[in-house]
Amino acid sequence: MADANARRTKAIIVLVNGPTLRGDVICGASGRLERVIYDPNAFIEFDPEDGAIKFIAKQQILSVEAEKFVRQQAA
Repeated sequence: MADANARRTKAIIVLVNGPTLRGDVICGASGRLERVIYDPNAFIEFDPEDGAIKFIAKQQILSVEAEKFVRQQAA
């Protein structure tokens, strides 16, 4: 489970079967989303806005966007 001091990045994750998840990707000490994505681990740790922490298989992820970039594009 996530360390209480682990850095998080607000993100929107779209899964290959359609659902969209909003919440925090647990990024560890680096605090960098790209490090989590390119890391060889098969899962990412995710804290959704509406529930308990989950581990999501990277193979099931269609896209990940840091929320601040999504907001800038929408503005």
